[in-house]
Amino acid sequence: MTIHEANLRLLFQLYEKYDDHEAANIADLVMENVTGWKRIDRVINKEVKFSSLMEDRFNNYLQELSTHKPVQYVLHEAWFAGMKLYVNEHVLIPRPETEELADIAIKESLNESIRVLDIGTGSGCIAIAIKRKLPGAGVYAIDVSEEALKVAEKNAIDNNVTISFILSDILDEKKWTGF
Repeated sequence: MTIHEANLRLLFQLYEKYDDHEAANIADLVMENVTGWKRIDRVINKEVKFSSLMEDRFNNYLQELSTHKPVQYVLHEAWFAGMKLYVNEHVLIPRPETEELADIAIKESLNESIRVLDIGTGSGCIAIAIKRKLPGAGVYAIDVSEEALKVAEKNAIDNNVTISFILSDILDEKKWTGF
């Protein structure tokens, strides 16, 4: 299967479930992930054949997308504040509105020596974005889910920031000691 054939096959399947614009965006993300090439490189090299590994990955992605699984969970990646983050079903997919919130927090900080507590950190996107922009800040991230904290810790390592992660239920007042 060539890059062009795979792209057409993917688009054909996606057009049944999504509007044209969203289908094209999803197809672009999938094809870039499978090939490692930007759109222009895929257009120039559209007759290049997939390796068997690429074809297997493509078919797996196609199968998962057919179940209406979000593309971010299929690819295990989402972009936030210029960072590629790992995501899975244990965390919410970072939203653009959340990125705006992180930007406001960064702009409103009076200095880098602030302390930040990100409650319900999930993927760690807010905590990591703040720590990257304010390296002197003390950033703490709490979540009730051990699996979510594993994702956040991976993302912190991948983005070269140090954050204190805390496994706790913030709604349980008995566990507030030590914060």
